[in-house]
Parts: sequence; C-alpha cells; structure tokens
Amino acid sequence: MKIDFKNNKIRKALSDAREMQKAFGIMAKKVSQRMEQLRAAPTLADMQSYQAARCHELKGERKGEWAIDISVNHRMIFEINQQPVPLNKDGSVDTKKITFAAMYINCNDKELFILNKIAKAASDLQMPCFLIGGFVRDKILGRSSKDIDIVCVGDGITLAEKVAQKFKPVPQVSVFKNFGTAHLKLHNLTNSNKVSEVSPLGGDLEGAEIEFVGARKESYNYESRNPQVEQGTIEDDQNRRDFTINTLAISLNKEYPYLLWGF
Repeated sequence: MKIDFKNNKIRKALSDAREMQKAFGIMAKKVSQRMEQLRAAPTLADMQSYQAARCHELKGERKGEWAIDISVNHRMIFEINQQPVPLNKDGSVDTKKITFAAMYINCNDKELFILNKIAKAASDLQMPCFLIGGFVRDKILGRSSKDIDIVCVGDGITLAEKVAQKFKPVPQVSVFKNFGTAHLKLHNLTNSNKVSEVSPLGGDLEGAEIEFVGARKESYNYESRNPQVEQGTIEDDQNRRDFTINTLAISLNKEYPYLLWGF
C-alpha cells in the first residue's frame, strides 16, 4: 500500500531505521516490521492476513480509523486515504480495494478538552504554541498519556498562567523562573465556560500534568559546557533537542490535532 504521512518528522520517524530507533527504542524493531508489512501489502485486506498484526477498524468515537498491534499494550493508528472510501453492499469497508493509508494522531474527548483550553489561551495571547515530544509519540502508538509538554514562541510562564484561568477551579501554577518553565496539575475540574458542567477529566487523565516552556536557542563556546540560552523559534527549540521523538510537534494554533509540523 501507499503510505502518506502528515509531516516530514513522522515520515522520518517511521521510515528511517536510525530515526526509528531514537523515537521508539525497544519497540523500534516491531514498528519497523509493521511498516514493512503495510508497504508490502497490495491492499488492506492483505494486511489483515497478518494475524499477529490484528489489523482492524476501530469503533465508537474512533470509527473510520484503523489500528495494527505493535505489542500487547501498543498499537499504530492510521486512516484510509482514499475518497470515496470503497464500500461493500452491507456498508462495510471493502478492504480489497484499499491501497492508500495515512499515518496521523488522534486524541480522545478528555485530551481534546485540555488541548482546547491551551489553544484558546495561546490564541488570546496571539502566541504560537505547540504540543511536543512524548505525548505525540504516545498518540502515534495509540495510547493515552497524562504528561503534556507545551512549547510556545514567547513566555511559557505567561501562557501557563493564562491556561490555568481557563479551568475552574483554577489549578495552582508552579513557576521555575531560573529555567523559564511552569507546571500545572489538573484535578476534578469543571468547564469554566459552563460552571455547572462537569469536565470529562477523570479515568486516564485524572491528575494530568502540563509543562510549559518558551522556545529557546542554545549555543556553546569552547571553554564551557553550560549553554548560552536565548529566546528562539520553534525550529531553534527542536534543533536543540536530543532525540527525534522529542522534536515531534503539533501546532495548537490551527486545525489540530491533525496538523503536524516538522523541521
């Protein structure tokens, strides 16, 4: 099948062996195997013949998406990239005619509840803002995550304080001025736009933690191991990161969570 990716970072992480190892660690070999099987399969029906991959369509709020197993606890999510989607007479997908797929991430209602607040706060401040790193990795693998890392082009502490005001009751913001970062933890919140509405937080996202930092640029001189830090662009911030998976970023200023940025 032909596989399309939502950005170059995702393409590299799922196509280049070295980048795949950096991004997925001990799971890299299995991720590589599944990608090879997807590419080698003439159609989606052929992919379903690999019993260990357990290629199947998801249900409920994720209907229209498909998954293949990476391990007992991890799966890779993709969607059919053909319009219109070929259907059988009974309305089910005709997998024998599916030859195009797209790799992307999807978030559940609980995660979107939080990301919506962050996106609105960033919009209020007219501040470019990105979801980055491990959360993006977990979404690629189709699993939930409580740790959300946010990079903004501006003051991360200011954004954190603005985000906190979007929740009711307002969570405490922990500020680390020396590092230019801020952190908040969410518990039993309600939607501040409708005070009587109980938030969908709980379960997987009870106690979710959000870390905010402003994009920065680091440089080193020959005589010191300590970096010289200055404000930078999102590209500068990604270039300073150690592992490929930590550079995967999604803009929260546009149509997220499907618009992925790569540099």
